Amino acid sequence: VRVFDLRNAYVTAKLNRPVYMTPPQGYEREGKVLQLHKALYGLPASGRAFYKSFDRYMRSVDFKPSKVDPCLYVHKSRQLMLLSYVDDCVLLGAQGFVDAAFARISADYSVRDLGFPADLLGMQLERSGKLLTVRCERMIDNMITRFNIAPKLVTTLMASRECDAAQARLVAPPPRRCPAWL
Repeated sequence: VRVFDLRNAYVTAKLNRPVYMTPPQGYEREGKVLQLHKALYGLPASGRAFYKSFDRYMRSVDFKPSKVDPCLYVHKSRQLMLLSYVDDCVLLGAQGFVDAAFARISADYSVRDLGFPADLLGMQLERSGKLLTVRCERMIDNMITRFNIAPKLVTTLMASRECDAAQARLVAPPPRRCPAWL
């Protein structure tokens, strides 16, 4: 997992139709306007222009948008995914694939590497070796507070499982009390 930000994303996108603006203060000339060739922050067409530009780029480097979410791109190898939100991106996949894709994108865009995220979309992520732990404690606590939900504690049992002779026998832990919202 790697998070990065595309710097000056909007100003890299070309506008697909003519857009005119009055010159900024100090550059005015009577009866003259400026034609923009590239998008600017604050311009209504900028977001769409950047998305179309970034989408063309992602397709050119063998990523296809998901049919469910057009901001989720899946590499043709199916070993790598990129999730974009405006100019913020998350690469997900095996570390070698993530590093190679990040290097390729960095060569074509100015990026700010934010590394491994501690928080992502309200979830807490922790990495320990090859293990990735995803927790949603804060999100659940915020929802409980926001919607004024009273948590109920219930007892849950985990069933024991028989393993073949080569594996150790897994025994169910004693019952735990877990929050559940019914």
